[in-house]
Amino acid sequence: MKKILYLILLTNISNTIFSQPFKRTVFDYKQLPYSYAKCDDTVLAELDKAINAVNQYNSSEAVLIAKAIYDTHENCTESHLIYGMSLFRNGKVLEGLEIIDKAISKFGSFPDLIKQRISMQLELYENGVGQKNIDGNSIFTSGKNALPFEEEQFKSENLNNALTDLEYLTSLLPDDFNNQYLFGRVLQTKNEFEKSNIVFEKLTQVPDYSLVAKYNLAQNYNSLKQYDKAENEYLSLLEIKPDEPEILRAIARFYEEQNKATQQEHYEKLAYYFTCVPNFLDFPYTPENFNMVSIFGDGKIPAKEKSEKLKDIQKNQPQEILINICLVILNIHTNHGNGLETEATKILQKIGKPALDKTHQLLFTDISTCTVSNLGEIMATVKDESSWNVFVEYLPNIANMPSTLIPPNMPELIIQFDEERGLKEVLKITKGLLSQEKKQSDSPFAGLGSDYVFYLPLKELNTQKVIKAAKDLGYTEAEIALLKKEIKD
Repeated sequence: MKKILYLILLTNISNTIFSQPFKRTVFDYKQLPYSYAKCDDTVLAELDKAINAVNQYNSSEAVLIAKAIYDTHENCTESHLIYGMSLFRNGKVLEGLEIIDKAISKFGSFPDLIKQRISMQLELYENGVGQKNIDGNSIFTSGKNALPFEEEQFKSENLNNALTDLEYLTSLLPDDFNNQYLFGRVLQTKNEFEKSNIVFEKLTQVPDYSLVAKYNLAQNYNSLKQYDKAENEYLSLLEIKPDEPEILRAIARFYEEQNKATQQEHYEKLAYYFTCVPNFLDFPYTPENFNMVSIFGDGKIPAKEKSEKLKDIQKNQPQEILINICLVILNIHTNHGNGLETEATKILQKIGKPALDKTHQLLFTDISTCTVSNLGEIMATVKDESSWNVFVEYLPNIANMPSTLIPPNMPELIIQFDEERGLKEVLKITKGLLSQEKKQSDSPFAGLGSDYVFYLPLKELNTQKVIKAAKDLGYTEAEIALLKKEIKD
């Protein structure tokens, strides 16, 4: 019993030690002297390299670049801004925030510093003590690896300080509508719905923010139990965006709370349908189309039955409907591994050019990397010139993918499309990759990047041909040596 009591006491002491209160600095911006000092153009050019490294999910490299500048140019504002941001993106969240606070104390109420501080505080509020976002990956921590603060107090402190900062910034920059939107959302998060409505009412008059403002007004009215106003806002949204799944789901939830089952079911069906069917397919919602689409998204229906249905559509429906259904199958990505996506890909390859326009459009939507490969296979097989620029435009996206994603084999497919031109496009990417230091970060996924997918197809080509093409693109001797090593390893 004594041992148990001792362990309980020890646990309580540990919680007291490690779950300490989190305190943020509260700035009185109006009282701070404004002493912004811009870095010179040479320094700004170097800092741009750190920003590019962050955008390429290489925050460790960004920290190295930014720290070197910060250490030697501590008297200019942007050195603090970019160094703090780089640390934060590298997972050193409190250190990054401390640098921004130091800069505000030193340079005063420079808007970009306050914006960065708000962004950091809101991310800390969202993530709490047990999550960090590093190089495009969400890293979850617990125990001694988590931040040593009590979760709810930590989140509340960050949210409250973000609100204080936004109150000042929105008064300073009333025409910065992104800050106004954030202000309304933070008020909403704190259940200050009436104040939030004042912000969003103004934003309904701003074209780029009108839609999202109306959506948040509807949410606020619902929370205030002003149901008629909420319904009117939701229905006015539908007049503008009748096929937006998020709006349709919100309306379905609204009617569910009102115990209106018929309306709830109707909007749930619409939301599901338009989640599966991108609006560019021009495939309107009808009961018949819904039944057709829902078969392929239903995980309970056997793959054989789905395959038979696809064959029936291929045999009995117009080609345009067949194209739409095949692209829906690839878009929803719920049949990976059962052969249906391969069937849909082969059908679109056989249809050829008539399927390409919608294939190109689907490529630049929020799809899985496996679906990207399927679409690339269609383009590489059909070999229509309209696909060339699409390949070239998409290719750089792969180099910047988070390491948790399996990269699509687009480098191989662009070479399959046109070996000579495709080789040059791949080598343009690898030239940049070779000049970067190998990624190192606190992420457990570090080193598992997408670089290899660019080198794999080069291994299958004649080495001399690859080297000649690289030289034609201006590779240095050092880069040639590195390239040879990559394609021989």
